[in-house]
Amino acid sequence: MSSLPAQHKIRSRDVTEDKSTEKSKKDKQEDSYDDEAQEGEVEDENPSDVELDTLSQVEEESLLRNDLRPANKLAKGNRLFMRFATKDDKKELGAARRSQYYMKYGNPNYGGMKGTLSNSWKRK
Repeated sequence: MSSLPAQHKIRSRDVTEDKSTEKSKKDKQEDSYDDEAQEGEVEDENPSDVELDTLSQVEEESLLRNDLRPANKLAKGNRLFMRFATKDDKKELGAARRSQYYMKYGNPNYGGMKGTLSNSWKRK
């Protein structure tokens, strides 16, 4: 007799789990119906939306050409222009030897030595 209430509890758990899975399935189906309804709807485009589309097309074209763009104003005076890096942007061979910055402030790769670094100094 004691086994009957335990079986009843197990059955009630199974029934509640089945109901919860059915609810989640129904929710998913309703969501998919809503998505289909939204896909089929045709919205009237505002003129401002069309303008935004044309601006984005112009911006997209400039990105593809990799044009220089003015950066945010940091201070009055000189303007800073920037562009995105590409695969073709690679450091040239011997660029460290010709670098004006390294000549003035020193190359950290060679102990901060200032001036032109010859091959003999590099070996030491």
